[in-house]
Amino acid sequence: MAGVASAALVGVEYLLRPSVGGQPQLPAPQTGPAPVPARRTIRQADAPRCFIFGRTRISGSYFLYETDGYFGDSTPFARQLYQGIYICDGPIDGWDAFICDDEAAPVVRTTDDHSITDGSADQNIFVFTSGSKKTTSAGNSIITYYVVSFEPVNATEAGYYPHTWSFCVKQNIGGSSTRMDGVFPPSSVGKGITCVYTMASMQRISQNERPSVFPSGFPEWSFCVRGARVYDPRDPSQSVVQNGAWTLYNATWKWSENPALIAAHFIMWLISQNLTAIVDVDWASIATAANDCDRLVSATMRNINNGAKGGATEPFARLTGTYYFTIPPREFLSQIMAACDGSYSIDKDGRFTMWIGKWEDPAVTFTESDVASFTEEFVAPVTEAVNEIHSTYVEPANAYQRYEAPVWRDEASVSKIGRRLVSIKYDLVPSANQAYRLSQRYARRINGKRKLQITLGPRGMLAFKQRVIGLNLPNFGIPQSTWRVEALQPDGNLTRWTATLRELTPDVFSDDPPDSDPAANLKIVSAFSTSAPSNFLVAKYASGPGASTSYVVVSMNQHLNAPDNSAAGIVTSDVIQEQTLVFEASYSTDGGLNYVQATTYLSNYIVRTPDIPNGTTVYVMCRYMNADGSYSAFSSAQAITL
Repeated sequence: MAGVASAALVGVEYLLRPSVGGQPQLPAPQTGPAPVPARRTIRQADAPRCFIFGRTRISGSYFLYETDGYFGDSTPFARQLYQGIYICDGPIDGWDAFICDDEAAPVVRTTDDHSITDGSADQNIFVFTSGSKKTTSAGNSIITYYVVSFEPVNATEAGYYPHTWSFCVKQNIGGSSTRMDGVFPPSSVGKGITCVYTMASMQRISQNERPSVFPSGFPEWSFCVRGARVYDPRDPSQSVVQNGAWTLYNATWKWSENPALIAAHFIMWLISQNLTAIVDVDWASIATAANDCDRLVSATMRNINNGAKGGATEPFARLTGTYYFTIPPREFLSQIMAACDGSYSIDKDGRFTMWIGKWEDPAVTFTESDVASFTEEFVAPVTEAVNEIHSTYVEPANAYQRYEAPVWRDEASVSKIGRRLVSIKYDLVPSANQAYRLSQRYARRINGKRKLQITLGPRGMLAFKQRVIGLNLPNFGIPQSTWRVEALQPDGNLTRWTATLRELTPDVFSDDPPDSDPAANLKIVSAFSTSAPSNFLVAKYASGPGASTSYVVVSMNQHLNAPDNSAAGIVTSDVIQEQTLVFEASYSTDGGLNYVQATTYLSNYIVRTPDIPNGTTVYVMCRYMNADGSYSAFSSAQAITL
C-alpha cells in the first residue's frame, strides 16, 4: 500500500552470538562436551497499543484473521475473509475514510442483511458504493461485498456509542452467534478499544477476476481517523470529570488538534494510570497555552492567492500523531513541546503547567548593584551558530508521512562563517508553515547576539522560576534589555547566584511565513477527477463574549459514527479519499452576488471566514483544487444567518 504500512501480525526472532570488536568470537578448544550456543528467541505477540491525537492515517494491527466457507453462506462458492483490526485504545471522534488497497470509494450505511436500502442511521455497517469494491445485491446475494463495522467501547461503556461489541461481531460479521462463537467467543471482545471489523467476499466471482478486485491478494486496509476527544477548559459546556471521575469516555469533550489540550489530556491519563508523580493539571495555564496555539499567523499555501507568501493564515500550532505505549511518556511530552515551541514544569502544588514561547516583559530587572561579575559573548560561537535548517513534518497530502518543509537559511551568516546545518524532525507537526516557524524560532534563539555568564548577589534568587529577566547595566555597556534564563544555581550559598543568560529580542517570535508551499511539488500519478463538494458542514461562532460579530466555519469532517451525525446515507468526502486534493470555501455577504475566498485554515479540512457583523446572511460555496492546479466546479450555495 503506497505510503502506508499494512496492518501487522508481529513476530520477531533474533539470533544472538558472542562477538568481540564486531567479529565472531570462536570458542576455545576443549575436550569436554560442546558448549550450548548463545541463542535467544524473542517473539512479540502483539503490536504496541496506542492513542491517536489529531487527524492521521493508520493501518492498525490484526487481532482477528479468519476464513471459513461456512460463514454466511453454505454454498461451495463462498470465499470470505474476516478481519478484526485494532486502531487504538479508547474512543475516537470519527472516521474520515475507509481505504482498501489504496482505493477510497464512498462508503454508505447499510442494513443488517447487508442490502443497500435507505442507509438506516442506526446501523454501524458500511459498504462501498463505487469502485472495484462496489457492493451490489440481488436477492441478498452479494458480489464483491465489503462490510465495515466498528465499536469504540466495551459493553460497560456502551453509552458512548449506540452498539455493543457482541452486536458488531456476531450480527454484522458472522450473521450468526453460533457460527461466530466458534472462532471468536464473547470472551474475546469488550477490551475498551477502537477497532474495525471487515468482511471481504468473493462469492460467485471467478478466480481470474480476483486480481481486478483484490490486487494485493488479500485486502490491505488503512483508515483516516480523527483521534481522541479532549477537554478544553475554555469551553463552559465541557467538564474535566464525568460522574466524579476523569475518564476517556467523557461525553462533553470535543475533538481538537491543539497541542496544549492534548498535552493536558495525556498528563491526566498518566495520572489516572498511576504512571506519574504529577497530581493534577493547572488548567488556567493550559487555557492560556491553548489560546497561544490557536493564535492566527501568516502562512503560505499553494491554493491561496496563487501561492503568494503570507497570503493565508492558520493557527500557530496544531498536532497530529500516534502515541505508542512503548514510548517513554517524557519523550512524547518533549515531542508535543517541540510541535508548539512549548515548555512545561511542575508547580509547588504538584500540578502540570505549560507555556508557549512568546514575547513577554520581564517581571524582575537587575541593576549594576546586583552584579558581582559577568563574562559576555557578543555573538554565538561558531560551534553553536545555526544558519541552515532542514526539517520534516507530517504532510496530510502525502498519506500523513514525513515530507520536507521549506528550508530556513541565513545567507549572510553562511557567507561569513560557512554552512552550519541542523536537521530537525517534527513528527507531530501537520503543517509545512508550522515546521518552518518552529525552525525559525530555534535558529533565532541559538543565534542570539549576546550571551552572559553572570554572578548575582542575594537578589539573584528573584530570577528563580522566571523565564526572562531584565538587565539595566549602562556603565557596563548593557542598556535596558531582556534576557532568557537558561540556567540558574546558587554559588556556594544563597547570597550569590550564577546564571546563564541569552539576549532575547521580539524578532525571535515574528513567525515569518516561508516563500513557498512545499506540498505544491507533490508528485501524482494522474489527476483526480471529482465533482463539486456536496457534504460540507457550515456552522457559526461568536467572535467573543458579547461580540457584535461572528464567523463561519466550513468543514469537510464527516462524522460517520453516531451520535455526531445520524443522517442517512452519509458518505466520506472526496477530499479525504484523494488526499492531494485541497478543500476551498468562498463566502458572500451581499446575497450571493460576489464571493471571496476564505483564507484561514483551522485544519486541513476546516476553513473559517473573517469576523462578519451579526444579522448578516452569509452564503458559502466550496470546491476542490487538484494537485496539478485544476479545479472542480463550485458546489451549490448554503446560507447561514449570523
